[in-house]
Amino acid sequence: MLQILLLLISLRLPQAFGLGVIIGDPTGISINIEKGNIAYAGAIAWKIPERLHLHGDYVVNFEIESEEEIPGIMNAYMGGGGFFQISKNDIFLGIRVPFGLKYAFKDLPLDVFFEVVPGFLLIPETALSLQGGVGIRIYPTKIR
Repeated sequence: MLQILLLLISLRLPQAFGLGVIIGDPTGISINIEKGNIAYAGAIAWKIPERLHLHGDYVVNFEIESEEEIPGIMNAYMGGGGFFQISKNDIFLGIRVPFGLKYAFKDLPLDVFFEVVPGFLLIPETALSLQGGVGIRIYPTKIR
């Protein structure tokens, strides 16, 4: 997450900066910054006072070409990142490997996405993890 915040400051809201919501595990605020086919994605979620969740990912987008004419761009993406979660009783730290689909509308500054994120919990114990969700983001710098 720190990586994303530093990138935002250094780039001063790049052309492809998206902000929205993700519903699933976690449910919270979603951020996406794109430069070409590379993206930095993250989220912050909370359930006060029980839990705070932060994650950040580095992902590569692969455009899915279709023989049918669609009014937007469909991408598959995959990458890697990490998550940090603090609750009343524990601190969790782990690795994420996101896989997803994203559709960016041609005439609207919006994208919708779906992702499945297997991972590996490192702290307080080692275990497999599974996160994922659906979401929507608006790109304020693309509003005309």
